[in-house]
Amino acid sequence: MVSPYGELSRVGNFLSGLWNKASGLLSSISDVFSSAKNQINVSLTPAISNLQPQPTNPSQPANQPVNTQNQSLATHNSQPVTQTLLSKLLPPLSQKNPIPNQAPTIQEDEDNVGTEDSNGQEQNNIPTKPNTPNLPDIKNNKYSAPPNEQTLPSPPAPVNNSPTQAVVTPTTTPITIPITTPTSTPIILAPPVILSPVDQSQVSTDLIILQGQAQTTTAKIFIEINNNASSTQGVIVQADGTWQAQIILSPGQNDFKIWAQDSQGQKSAEVFWQIIYDTQGPEIVLTLSDYQMTSGEITLSWQSATSTPSTDIVQYLLQYQADSGAWQDLWQIATSTQKAFSGFIDGQYVFRACGQDRIGNQGVWRYVNVFFNHRPVVINEVAWMGTLASADDEWLELYNLTDQEIDLTGWILSAKDGSPSTTLKGFIKPNGYYLLERTDDTTIKDIPADLIYTGALNNSDDKKGEALTLKDNLGNVIDSFDFTAGWPAGDNTAKLSMEKIRPQDDGSLADSWMNFSGLWQGFLAANGSQLLGTPGAINSFQANGGTLLVNDLVITGTVHWTKKFSPYILPANMDDFVTVADGAKLIIDPGVVVKMPPFYLGIRVLGDLEAVGTDSEAIIFEPQTGQNYWSLIAFDSGGQGVFDWVIFKSGGAPGYHSNGLAQVNTQSALVANESALSIVDCIFDNLAIGGVVLNNSQALIEDSLFLAGVAKIKINSSSQQVIIRDNIFQGGVWSGIGIDIGAGQPQILNNRFDGVGTIAWLGGGAPIFSGNTSQNIQRYDGIFVSDKARFDQNITWQNNFSYILEVNFRDQMRVLTGAILTIEPGTVIKMASGAPAVGYEATIIEGGLNAQAPTSTPIVFTSIFDDTFGGDTNCDGGATTPTSDLWRGLYFADSSAGSVLDGVLFRYADEATIKESDTVDLTLGEVGYD
Repeated sequence: MVSPYGELSRVGNFLSGLWNKASGLLSSISDVFSSAKNQINVSLTPAISNLQPQPTNPSQPANQPVNTQNQSLATHNSQPVTQTLLSKLLPPLSQKNPIPNQAPTIQEDEDNVGTEDSNGQEQNNIPTKPNTPNLPDIKNNKYSAPPNEQTLPSPPAPVNNSPTQAVVTPTTTPITIPITTPTSTPIILAPPVILSPVDQSQVSTDLIILQGQAQTTTAKIFIEINNNASSTQGVIVQADGTWQAQIILSPGQNDFKIWAQDSQGQKSAEVFWQIIYDTQGPEIVLTLSDYQMTSGEITLSWQSATSTPSTDIVQYLLQYQADSGAWQDLWQIATSTQKAFSGFIDGQYVFRACGQDRIGNQGVWRYVNVFFNHRPVVINEVAWMGTLASADDEWLELYNLTDQEIDLTGWILSAKDGSPSTTLKGFIKPNGYYLLERTDDTTIKDIPADLIYTGALNNSDDKKGEALTLKDNLGNVIDSFDFTAGWPAGDNTAKLSMEKIRPQDDGSLADSWMNFSGLWQGFLAANGSQLLGTPGAINSFQANGGTLLVNDLVITGTVHWTKKFSPYILPANMDDFVTVADGAKLIIDPGVVVKMPPFYLGIRVLGDLEAVGTDSEAIIFEPQTGQNYWSLIAFDSGGQGVFDWVIFKSGGAPGYHSNGLAQVNTQSALVANESALSIVDCIFDNLAIGGVVLNNSQALIEDSLFLAGVAKIKINSSSQQVIIRDNIFQGGVWSGIGIDIGAGQPQILNNRFDGVGTIAWLGGGAPIFSGNTSQNIQRYDGIFVSDKARFDQNITWQNNFSYILEVNFRDQMRVLTGAILTIEPGTVIKMASGAPAVGYEATIIEGGLNAQAPTSTPIVFTSIFDDTFGGDTNCDGGATTPTSDLWRGLYFADSSAGSVLDGVLFRYADEATIKESDTVDLTLGEVGYD
């Protein structure tokens, strides 16, 4: 049934906004409703028909039908206020006071408030104004439009709840109250649609894109996460109705509340969504079985770590790492949980496995370590000859090459002819020894055997030996050799054992074995005599730290020093050094290290020494353990040396020897006396004093690096060809010199001098400098010419570097009679003068001086303090400046002949030229003075 109070309540919903302005009318309305309370005698329909609103717009009809479609209840927020008002104006709804004889019936339709017209269309009995919002029927979710102006009758008397209850129209004059119409039509917002990810999705990343579809583009989509209001964000809907939001998830379950909301604050119903950020991968267990160190085979098993296997695991990943290298994929499988692997070479391996779930989460890696070695134990020493006590006291030694203890139980050591043949037992310690003694445990006194065996090795005939094989418990051959044609080492007379040079060497090769060659280490035979071997101990070669060339001091044929026996330790005393005899040859292979003695000659070469390394395996000469430097290698009387890719480390210390075959205290790593050297791609590192000394010797020094030291290369009394090119001379002391030239005609080409004290020191000879460069020079950035220099042959000074003449009151540089000094155009000659040398001649010309140049590139004679020409030659950063009369000039002796000065500039000189007498043959051309 439709109640008039319900209609009046709906009218009252629109009065809340007018309450303050209509307060004066409330008293009148109350009086009207009070007087009309008992006079209602008409039905509801005529009562409603009399409620004619007054149009606010005169041009708009007052009886326009109400638009009942899609009207929003949410916009009518004034209803509670209106209900409070009406509760004061009207009697309680619970009061039932029907008016007799005035109860026309109306049809009660829960779905309709009005009636139908003749065409069956619904008619609203309340005249409304267009665009007026509908009021909701709360029960049936139907909406009707309130009038803009409503004529309010006197309130009717209470009626009963009978379906035929009549409502009468009040007889009092209605009061017209204007009602303001909302300016827009409210919209019922549909909740947003989420397209992805789907509800209750599991993801493996904390960043997702939540996207969906909205009903209208005028609303925003609001998202709240985990009931945290501060997490709420608004998302703009695109023109096509789609929307998306970037969301950062928390680990675990994330609960979303999502709704649409327009600019008027109207909200849609809320949508609840759930996304699970899964960060945990499945746990597994990895186990190892069927492992045999010598086989290279392994079986791995893996399974879920939980008691109930996880259905979330979609695949397992297996990888391995060899000797700390990169991880490599081994297998990737979804179903199997076990696999056997084989074919692994020797080395340390790490295997790992993990599970991966369906969204890509990877579990924690589980690891197992495995060591494969196809030859973990070797035959290391064989006393086939017995001992000084008895030839029958034979013994053998095994060595564990690994750092793991190995169970030898079931292993077999046997000879090809069947004797001896013994089954081993027990363990061999990591990097340890396993001693076998024949017949009883008295063969070696005070050293207990690990195993006693029977059966003799052949020692009656030096031309016959044995073939021995060591097998593991699976029958795999671990080590073997076949020396049935004769033992390769061991001494049957002196009873020296046959021992491996190095345990890791291939025992099947004869040159992997040697005689015991060390000092007696205190081992005793059964009768107390010396046992000349190393049972249960390091072999003599290793004990000595390398090869001691005590018995090979003189090389008469061709000898190889190989990497296998490296390092080579040379004797450290004055009288014992290695000599390569005339006609003999010493060849040093790539990768060899030679330990040189301190203070003494290490190698003297009368024949040939060939040390050719590679860029990846250089040959190294270095000090012996505990020493800072080593001395020298000397070439004498036609000796020849070839050095390629060799590192001379910390050589060039003072060197002494007693027989005078090389210069005493040469202070250089290599000394050549009337010999020939080829030095290419070498490094002289951390030189003590000198690198190379050439005494009347031929040499090619190319593409090499000289570091530190005092005089890196020194050339004395050489009439042979010397070429020094494309090298780097670097570092050294302030007083150090790159190249010290005392004689000869060396060609010094395209070298770089970096950080040396002085580029070159010139005491004689006729060197050629061309294409060289310098930087960071410490003392003299040029060629320093000694006051003791004597030039007895024609010489040319090039303009590659400045020449710095040492001016000394005691002596001066001299061009001797018969020799001519030619100076190229553009060359700068500076006088290193200072008290008490001021005023002394820079040089004395007894022969001839040819200094001719165009005026555009003059030859300049000036002071060492003059940086205008030749730059900062004295390397003081401009701290000193030149003054006049710093040097006296060039002195021409009467013996001088044919000298010419043309295109020459003299600066800061007391006099330019000084002639001993007027008879001096000197021609002066264009000569300037400054």
